[in-house]
Amino acid sequence: MSTPLPYRPPSVDPQVDLDLSKNEGWPPPLPPLPEGLGTLSRRYPETGDLRRAVARRHGVKTDRVFLTAGGDDALFRCLLSLRGGRAVATAPSFQMIPIYANQTGVSLTQVPWWSGPFPTEEFITVGEGAEMAVIVSPNNPTGATIDGTDLRRIAGAFSRVVLDTAYAEFADEDLTPLALELDNVVVIRTLSKAFGLAGLRVGYLLGPAGEVSRISSYGSPYPISGPAASLATEVLSDVGPGELPFVAAVRQERHDLEELLEELGA
Repeated sequence: MSTPLPYRPPSVDPQVDLDLSKNEGWPPPLPPLPEGLGTLSRRYPETGDLRRAVARRHGVKTDRVFLTAGGDDALFRCLLSLRGGRAVATAPSFQMIPIYANQTGVSLTQVPWWSGPFPTEEFITVGEGAEMAVIVSPNNPTGATIDGTDLRRIAGAFSRVVLDTAYAEFADEDLTPLALELDNVVVIRTLSKAFGLAGLRVGYLLGPAGEVSRISSYGSPYPISGPAASLATEVLSDVGPGELPFVAAVRQERHDLEELLEELGA
């Protein structure tokens, strides 16, 4: 195994600082700190309420939900569960995919995907023999998305598929419901992006109960703190699907920016 690579944010000296990698955005409308914060801090975390809230949000049973320390933790466990096998992903994509592959001894092949439709044919061809496909949609950092037809094809070509949907709320279509119909696909979600709760480090894995249970066995216990779980439960209970004003504002601003750039000939 090669020397593990640490995560370090890229260091640059730009003329204009457009670095938005620290979750800049509106502060989320958090509820007051939960009563009994002292007990929550003292006791080992009880996360059943949050797990049930996530299950209700996606219309699944709780045995199809595993809570993680952000989406990163879910991704790391997925690759760790591969036990040094082979995976295929796209490039550019989420920076932690090659880093975690290196740390877990996974042989990673990456297929170029800068824009446009998902490169399904090349992905399947290059990834022949790989045990796992890792897809980020909307892709980070390009924003490109895979559609349902291509996702089904990928699921039919690989024994295990990891679909990272950290930015799903900002897309025109959320493939999570479709992915949950497929028996070899797990979905990574997070409260860091659309919910603006990156500091809480709350994410989760959705998928077939057996696969979710298997992946959950890799990594440390108690990935989420008690106070973080309590706050996240309150937020999920207060916000229904499609009720995130921050997301609506970002989508509108994105549309306005696209129109402006087109007017400028970009």
